[in-house]
Amino acid sequence: MTTTLSPADRQAFIQALRDDQVFREEIRALLMTREVLEMPEKLAQLTDRVDRFAADQEVFNADQRQFNQTVTVLLGRSLGDNLEAKLERSIGPILARTFGLHDVHTLQSRFTMPNQEFNRRLAQAQADGKITAGQAFQLDRADYIVYGRQNADDAGVYFVAEVSWTLGQNDIARARERADIMAAASGANAIAVAIAQEIPPPQVQQAEVAGVILIRDDGN
Repeated sequence: MTTTLSPADRQAFIQALRDDQVFREEIRALLMTREVLEMPEKLAQLTDRVDRFAADQEVFNADQRQFNQTVTVLLGRSLGDNLEAKLERSIGPILARTFGLHDVHTLQSRFTMPNQEFNRRLAQAQADGKITAGQAFQLDRADYIVYGRQNADDAGVYFVAEVSWTLGQNDIARARERADIMAAASGANAIAVAIAQEIPPPQVQQAEVAGVILIRDDGN
């Protein structure tokens, strides 16, 4: 059965839809399926889930970045330690070949026995006020301190070397600082050296400005 509304009834019907929320909801329930009626609520739930997923994903990404950075640091440290250990036998020949030296001795490293005479001289330099306790500590943390000379009459020179797999800005700064401390403690010339397998171009420029000699390890 078809019901036809008069123009007046239609106008009243439309006005009722506008003014009466309950009536409007009843008509909507007749015209729309339950799925359609529930769609705004489901859409809001989906939006909330997407927002929570995005937040969780951001936390995961931050954790992943932190993990990657940690792995990179640990790997670089391990490779640097291996290079430093390898140089125990080769740093003397490397410096002798690079600077034309014939008498080269490693005075300090993690892999050599302490040189009592060298340590006595550093202690005396500290007692004499040539270097501070903090500066003496910096020298003690140097990767290598090597002494060499060209002949018996030569006054000799100290080499303060920092070793790293990939050379960083801090390596160059430490080499420069510690060489200056060594020069102050000994009253002799001290050369800052940085040894690495990978030397990025920015560090090359930094080393030139700082007066640090760069030596690239060939891996052999």
